[in-house]
Amino acid sequence: MSDAVVLVHPPQREALLPFLDLEDDDEESDGIYAEELEDGSFLLYTFQPFAVFAENQDEARGWLLELGAEPAAVHDDPRGFLFFPDTIEPEAQTYDGVVAEVADKGIFVTPDTSPLAAAIAGIDPNLLQALADQLLGGAGGGAERRDPKAPLPFDIGKLVSGFQEQMLASLGAAGDEDDDEDEDEDDREEDEHDDGKDKPKPKP
Repeated sequence: MSDAVVLVHPPQREALLPFLDLEDDDEESDGIYAEELEDGSFLLYTFQPFAVFAENQDEARGWLLELGAEPAAVHDDPRGFLFFPDTIEPEAQTYDGVVAEVADKGIFVTPDTSPLAAAIAGIDPNLLQALADQLLGGAGGGAERRDPKAPLPFDIGKLVSGFQEQMLASLGAAGDEDDDEDEDEDDREEDEHDDGKDKPKPKP
């Protein structure tokens, strides 16, 4: 089974670098393993089955959140991100060249730009990992089998609370923008209504 490779053309190289682990990096990194092409484009190695992304593009959009809350900010092709199987090894060293070689064997995926996707991407991954570890560690059964180092319900509650606070904070900004738009629309409707009342009624 082949894994997926993602072709990225960033408008600014520096915008993408924080998410990557490049082949020539001297230091260890937790970023996405990547290869830079001659024109400043990148091949990102997902180590996830290409077939999964091809069958369900929502899975591909979920993976793109590895590139931050706004994946479109690190890629400037309106067609989206090109996913293709790693069994294809393009010879080209430019973005357009790779597209020409592999586009017919891959899929273009547009990122999810919804506020919820941005909120999820903005959550501290360390918090999510800690929450998962706590929940799994505390699922050992009754008191006779309980690991003394397993979390107490209070500990889990604190982690869940922290998770909720980050979600609400992320979604709050988007909600405020929606509220402002609704208020502007209401004001326009009231103005139109008032204008209608001021006009004289036609005589019969």
